[in-house]
Amino acid sequence: MEQQKTVTLGKVIKVAFSNWKRLLIITASVLAVGVLSIHFVYNRFFEKYTATFSYNKGDLNDNKYADGSDFYFAEIFSRSNFDKVKSENEQLASLDLDKMFNSNAITYSRTFDEDLPLYTLTIPKKYFSSYEQAKLLFREVAMYPLDKENEVLNKANFESNLAAFDISDNFEDQLNYLKSHAESLLSAYEALLKDESVGAPARAAIESNSSAIKSIVGEDSATLVTLKQSINKNGFVKDYNSESAKMFESTKNALQAEKSYNSAQIDALNAEIATMSGTSVILNSVDEAIAKLIQRNTEIQEEINAIDNKIAKQSDTSPEYLALKQEFANRLVSIRNNLSGCTDSFIRVLESIYSVSNEPAFTSTSVVSSKGNVSLPINIAVCLVAGIFVSAVVNLIVDRKKLFED
Repeated sequence: MEQQKTVTLGKVIKVAFSNWKRLLIITASVLAVGVLSIHFVYNRFFEKYTATFSYNKGDLNDNKYADGSDFYFAEIFSRSNFDKVKSENEQLASLDLDKMFNSNAITYSRTFDEDLPLYTLTIPKKYFSSYEQAKLLFREVAMYPLDKENEVLNKANFESNLAAFDISDNFEDQLNYLKSHAESLLSAYEALLKDESVGAPARAAIESNSSAIKSIVGEDSATLVTLKQSINKNGFVKDYNSESAKMFESTKNALQAEKSYNSAQIDALNAEIATMSGTSVILNSVDEAIAKLIQRNTEIQEEINAIDNKIAKQSDTSPEYLALKQEFANRLVSIRNNLSGCTDSFIRVLESIYSVSNEPAFTSTSVVSSKGNVSLPINIAVCLVAGIFVSAVVNLIVDRKKLFED
């Protein structure tokens, strides 16, 4: 009877690695194909670029900009922001944003590290031509709230009243613009003082700056009130060709009509009192109505007298009067310029409170990192093992008869 031959593990290993030439050729082939496939195909379609960042600015972390307006973090990742970033950077011209957004390839999130908001943006690698292009896009997108904060801290945004002052042809309106500007700065300072996070140095600056504003316009705008009285007293008109000056007569007629109507109302109420037998409450209410009408008529007469004075002064071309008028105009401009300086001080206070950094803080020093990819060392190791395994299997198949040889 023929003895049955057994296959031992040692014999399998010996046959699997007996043909070194074939082993090396197959291993090298699998290694090359595998490494290239994983690196250029798998990684290309499955690797993603990601970046996590934060802002070292207390206002943004409280969902506010320095001017008090709301900050919505989703705006960072909006299509409009991506479009803006692309249009401002030639290196990003090749990006297909339509494809990115239509395929929902862009994902983002906000998490918290204690009280610090962390923002994460992830985009597949296949949409970029290079790592540097991805790094540029991620960084510029993250700059959105910082760029916007610089915009809201632009001086022009705080000086709409002074801009209106510059084009006004009316002294009274100019005084109102100065008053509104001073009040807006003081109100903003009061709001900052209510914020417990504002430190001692900023509070000291706020107190000092508020005092400076009050020294310019007076406590409760008393200086501006005095200047308003000077307009009426001296009949100052900035421009007799202005619309308000052209309406002096019609304005005066309207005031006289209102005064006549009020006088008729006063007479009617007095007659009503004479026949009234009601309670003291009713009498008091009627008396209050009469007092208000009398007060209003006094104010109307003052306005009429001021208009008459302005009309009369139109013909006053004496050097003394013109010099007095010019001095008044110069005084208003001086106040305007001083308040503009107060705007600069206000912006510096805001920057000291909120503007700690003008750059987003990325958790990775390289800004962008990869995930979902197979690194080159692991790629080589896996493909090398796979190559050896495949070549060993091929050797066993081709030289299988050797397994049964003595």
